Amino acid sequence: MTETSRSENSSQNQPHTDVVEAVPYPEAEPLIGRQTELELLLDSLESARRGGGELAIIRASSGCGKSRLLQEITSAAQAKGFLCLAGNERAQAGDNPLPGLCEIVDQLISYLEQDDSFLDNFR
Repeated sequence: MTETSRSENSSQNQPHTDVVEAVPYPEAEPLIGRQTELELLLDSLESARRGGGELAIIRASSGCGKSRLLQEITSAAQAKGFLCLAGNERAQAGDNPLPGLCEIVDQLISYLEQDDSFLDNFR
């Protein structure tokens, strides 16, 4: 399994702009009771691979397995060659209503600055 991680910037108020990278997830528990959700996400992943537009929102109470489900689908996506980025919707001071989305956009920009060949997929 994998989870995403990123380097921390020296200033806590600065957005994270490093591209997420896969790191080993050492003690992943078996995915229990989320087979239906996993199948839906894998179907969406396959549709996206074929060029379809997909959006999945995973929402549940604390402790219901959201992070574990995301680890599973991220692992599957990376195995299929997808670029996986992650943001965190943690509480943050300021006027930014979507800090997680901003983190993802920053990571994508950083990735493209390093290697813009990714854009060839869209030309």
